Amino acid sequence: MTDTHQPRLRDVPLTSEDLAICDMVLDELCAEFQLANGGSVVDHLASIIIELYRQGVREPEQLKLLAGATREKGD
Repeated sequence: MTDTHQPRLRDVPLTSEDLAICDMVLDELCAEFQLANGGSVVDHLASIIIELYRQGVREPEQLKLLAGATREKGD
């Protein structure tokens, strides 16, 4: 019997291209919500974006929508 186990998306390291997408989404959300870089709110938003990406959300607009919705709930 062969092992057909595929690693879960969240266990696969992010590439520089993946991180560029996440960074672009973060920049757009920071501009939209008028957040200054370096704050704990921005760090939290970045972690949400990366987690969503690791869970398989790959479209930037979908990432922005989902991560932005969590920010709106936290206001």
